Amino acid sequence: MDLDRNYWNGRLSRRGVLRGATIGGIGLAGAALIGCGSSTPATPAGQAPAAGASGGGAPAAEQPQVSDAFVAAQTRDAVSLEPLDANVYTVPERVGLVNPRLIYSDRDPKNPDQADIRWIPSYITEGWEAQNAGAQITFKLRKGVKYANVAPLNGREFTSADVKYSLNRYMTHPKSTFKSRFDDISSVETPDNYTVVLKLKAPSRYIFWAMAAETCLITPPETDDKADGYKKVAVGPGPFIHDQYLQGEGSKLHKNPDFIDAKKIYYNNFLFKVMTDASTRDAAMKTNQVDFGIGALPPNELKIVDGPTVTKYASPVSGASNLSWNLNNPKFKDIRVRMAMSKAMDRDEIIGLVYQGSGEWNGIVPIGFGKWALQPNDLKQMNAYKFDAAEAKKLWDAAGKPFSTIEMWFNSNGTTGKTLAELNSQQFEKVLGIKSTLKTEDYSLYLPKMYLGGYNEVWQTTYGVPHWMENLTAPYLKGGNRNSTGYVDDKTESMIADLRKTLDDKEAVGKSLAIQKYLLDNTLPMTQFPGAVSTGVFNSKLRNFVPGVYPPGMEWMIYSWKTK
Repeated sequence: MDLDRNYWNGRLSRRGVLRGATIGGIGLAGAALIGCGSSTPATPAGQAPAAGASGGGAPAAEQPQVSDAFVAAQTRDAVSLEPLDANVYTVPERVGLVNPRLIYSDRDPKNPDQADIRWIPSYITEGWEAQNAGAQITFKLRKGVKYANVAPLNGREFTSADVKYSLNRYMTHPKSTFKSRFDDISSVETPDNYTVVLKLKAPSRYIFWAMAAETCLITPPETDDKADGYKKVAVGPGPFIHDQYLQGEGSKLHKNPDFIDAKKIYYNNFLFKVMTDASTRDAAMKTNQVDFGIGALPPNELKIVDGPTVTKYASPVSGASNLSWNLNNPKFKDIRVRMAMSKAMDRDEIIGLVYQGSGEWNGIVPIGFGKWALQPNDLKQMNAYKFDAAEAKKLWDAAGKPFSTIEMWFNSNGTTGKTLAELNSQQFEKVLGIKSTLKTEDYSLYLPKMYLGGYNEVWQTTYGVPHWMENLTAPYLKGGNRNSTGYVDDKTESMIADLRKTLDDKEAVGKSLAIQKYLLDNTLPMTQFPGAVSTGVFNSKLRNFVPGVYPPGMEWMIYSWKTK
């Protein structure tokens, strides 16, 4: 599909869905509700699902039913309700039920390709269109959308001024780590209360993803930084009202009776429960004490949970797991050092010992993103990934055997971080003679350092971002919100900038793969571990429920319901 010809044609509105093609997760501007090769239309946010629609195998005759609560488990706590803290997925999962984004993403559940995304209007958006050869995007907002009748908003109308305020906050707030996501925007204009005009520096493939991302929540200025503002308070026009935030325990929300589509919400309450212990989460899932949220399960855990009370779904490898070097540390400035350590890693051994044989070779862009990512057979041909003890030793010797010890920090969240670090330590010592001191700390301290820098030598960096391009921009652009290594490279910056404005789909695929190969062959700021192949589960009583692999919020499930 040629994006240059089709990208800016058509207009999507809530009243009529035009058939269009999703182009590698970018879609026709405002017109793409039908994915390439898919005949299944998405359910736009704010539209009721067809009677009998089911993600859980419901008979066609079933009708939506009201339930007391949807219960979501979270494996770790939300650090706050502040949208600028959305580096941690638990924050947008909660806040996304209260505050909207202009665009939501939707994916055909029958297609495992994570790049098969369709953009759809959220409940605040009528539609959008492009002018000026794609250098300007105009969003039309729905009239009659009101904030919850809760102080300090007290039911006032949602307007374009809220959108402008929120976008400017992401772009200019000193705390924001998401500024690079909005680099394509030249200005935000609001000619009236229901119109938002984005003037772009150039036509952009990236802009729709930025608008749909977990870091584009629209929030009111009334709950800004004053008196802890967003830290503990979330007020919006969304389907739920946030009642209580308890550190270490979770959040309680109840249905917003003034939500513009309230009649299509079938849960009176929405509960988030923090469950850090895997066995506790598994038991709660098996007994339907939670409906969703325990994460994708490795084979040994799946055996515990499996049964008639849960519905299983395939969870593609959509997250990245890396070994990161501090590039400002003289120890790791020589690429021969980094390449030697990468080639000393036996990735097949990692799959066997760490992932119990249930894993896949994985790269910079996770393999679940299909054509946008180097696939396992491609990755095995990359020199940086080839296990070769002799060649690793040769590179190490050529670099002058610069050190004999390292300090390696591992991820304390989950069950594999320590095991992986121990195996890496053994591999480095066996091949290169490097002895590792393993360290970790509480995940609340580890996470910001893992993403933004804070360790002096070597550490594990893991993340899941719901768009293939973000796996290139966040870790490898200067100022990116996953660039913990301190990586700065003019050629990388130029290649990614060129990709962002490349609208032709086929051409963009080639550029995405070229960037990944360049990073692996020429700079190697991180090296990638294999990814776990796992299975997700949810309550078998859920209907019209299609789980997201890494949702920017929980809003993709608000039109689901449960049978009795």
